[in-house]
Amino acid sequence: MRRAVRTLVVLALLATGLSGCGDDVEPLPARVVVFLDDAVATDFAGVEQRIRAMPGVTGVVATSKEQAYADHQRTFADLPEVLAGAAPENMPASLEATVTDLWHAEAVAFAVGTFDGVERSMLTAADGDVAAQERVGIIVPMEENPTTAQRAKVEEFIRSLPGYDALSYETPEQTRDRLRERCRDHAELAAAFDKVELADIPASFRFRLELGQKVPQMKDLMNLDGVTPFSFVPAELVKD
Repeated sequence: MRRAVRTLVVLALLATGLSGCGDDVEPLPARVVVFLDDAVATDFAGVEQRIRAMPGVTGVVATSKEQAYADHQRTFADLPEVLAGAAPENMPASLEATVTDLWHAEAVAFAVGTFDGVERSMLTAADGDVAAQERVGIIVPMEENPTTAQRAKVEEFIRSLPGYDALSYETPEQTRDRLRERCRDHAELAAAFDKVELADIPASFRFRLELGQKVPQMKDLMNLDGVTPFSFVPAELVKD
């Protein structure tokens, strides 16, 4: 179910289209979507308090199962195959944290996934003026132990996209070490990140995509072997 929710988040972003036009605009903040265990779906004050203690968190918004279902029905009203079988009880309650400290945002996303009452978490770009951005970042997590052939197919696809740049690939160990270093200046974040299991950090492709046109072929990325649902993130999270 959680994989399906992540896929729906990607589809929702693709449905809006990717377009851009502007110069000299503020970077988009990051958003950490925190899916809650059913046991805390209506009593999440403790989880919320811990999230608010993370660096750069400027706001937390709760979404109930019923609200998630209503949003789902509205977003995919024209896609009956997506709506089939949906029901409020099958939708996760969630908290969405806006994170303006982009240096720590990715570590925050992994760290809150270790909190009691959290089923899983994911990182995306927060609501903002996407149309004003010149580029968007994209993180493509791979399934565990991707094969050389799977990696090659994904890299080939990314390199075929017009306007891509800053393409890199990170192993779980490389991601862990990079983010651990970023946590050193915040004790509470560092303590939470130390609880992240290496098995919960996927290998990933990371790249930026120039905006200015819709990119419908991005949907095909989800169909490649070894790929798990990817995330649009602020371009600043993807290194040169």
